[in-house]
Amino acid sequence: MPDLDQLALTAPHDAAVTDQLLRLVRAHAIKVCRRRLAWHPHLVDDAVQETVIATWSVVPRWRPERPFLAVVSRIAVNKCVSALRAQRPSMSLDGLGFEDLAADVPDPAEVAASTDMYSRVQAAMARLSTTDQQVLTLRFLYGMPGADIAHVLGVPHGHVRKRQHSALRKVAARV
Repeated sequence: MPDLDQLALTAPHDAAVTDQLLRLVRAHAIKVCRRRLAWHPHLVDDAVQETVIATWSVVPRWRPERPFLAVVSRIAVNKCVSALRAQRPSMSLDGLGFEDLAADVPDPAEVAASTDMYSRVQAAMARLSTTDQQVLTLRFLYGMPGADIAHVLGVPHGHVRKRQHSALRKVAARV
């Protein structure tokens, strides 16, 4: 199998290489989409086609630091998720009596309790080490997965999981 990374680098400049790259991308997209959409085979062809189109639009911006096959896989998974979302039944909420909910004002006791909880969590966070604060902030405020946090902090993934667990225990004990 040819090196996809090298093909992706030269594809914009050579039609034959472009054809070869798109054939390989399509073959990989078929595998990923068939696996992800096993219970919805009627969605596979569209997801594969959208993956190939999206991948081709990414080629000029692709950075060689990340394997091209990983980029193709991520695009294919995202297209499968989009296809499944589009299949979900939708329902109009108009006329169901939810119009008044937007006008509801929260109970002052609830506001006070949430403000008090926020203050206690902030105080507990301030007592954590800088690394623990960074792990919790990246995980819960920015929604980063553990592997990305490990990459950002330059530590092993297991270290991030241990730090997160121990920091959460410390915060819970102080709140």
